[in-house]
Amino acid sequence: MPIQLVIRGDDAGSCVSVNKAIAEAARAGLLRNASVMVPGPAFEHAVQLFNDIPGLCIGLHVTLTSEWDGIKWGPVLPPDKVPSLVDSRGHFLPSPQALWQSGFKMSEAIAEIKAQLARARACGLPVKYIDEHMTVGRIVPLLELQILILARREGLVHESRVCKLPVAAGSNPSSLWVKAILDAKSDVYTLVTHPDFDAPDMHLFHTERPGLAYRNAEREALCDPCSIAALQAANMKPVRYIDNVKSSPLRRSAPALQYVARYLRRVAEKSSAKSGRSLEGRNRNNGSDRYEEWRKKVGLND
Repeated sequence: MPIQLVIRGDDAGSCVSVNKAIAEAARAGLLRNASVMVPGPAFEHAVQLFNDIPGLCIGLHVTLTSEWDGIKWGPVLPPDKVPSLVDSRGHFLPSPQALWQSGFKMSEAIAEIKAQLARARACGLPVKYIDEHMTVGRIVPLLELQILILARREGLVHESRVCKLPVAAGSNPSSLWVKAILDAKSDVYTLVTHPDFDAPDMHLFHTERPGLAYRNAEREALCDPCSIAALQAANMKPVRYIDNVKSSPLRRSAPALQYVARYLRRVAEKSSAKSGRSLEGRNRNNGSDRYEEWRKKVGLND
């Protein structure tokens, strides 16, 4: 049975070179999913480019951070509507850790995510799935839970449906991907890529050459006929999030999900203390049980 590989290109909308690289990889046939940053400076260019690629599955790349020194972006909403998400210049903070430590308001984060989704749809992008720039939901407690709920309500596939392919570090993406596929222990994975060209606009992002070189190598690997043949020979089938892809078990070890269980347990303990009844007397109504009930309710069973 072939391994279903959801090959995804991240950071579309960040600059024109990234958009062109993802489009080239999509037309070559391997890359079937493109994650778009709505606050990115090249968002409109991505919309025009991707709408001309039949079958490309578009995702909302939830963006709440702006990590580069050479170029910055901020929220879709006016900065004064989401002040806890931005710095004094109206830009997003540089990392998920900085966002968490800033004491941001969850309500503002969710409002901004909804605004990003609304803008993408208003511009004609058929958004089908949702993921996170810099895995912000995995790092900021409870945010991933809110994004999962939003995805369910909006009819979007959440990236946690499919586990990421464990790829070793190295300089040759194609060979690393083939080895990871041959060593795979499951039959469905996501391969996250950041294809790019070694172009002037990307030098605003990458002041260090190695990072840009690897992204350029990823683009070449996704487009090279020999690389494509090698991946196919390894029994790999490229698919989209919206294809009939079997779910991977949710990774309960994810930091955000662990936090949810601990948080809900504390809520239950406080409630038990007030009522004078133990957790056991409340039918084990602890955080883990509540979270399992929520997962079943929204259809995220293993």
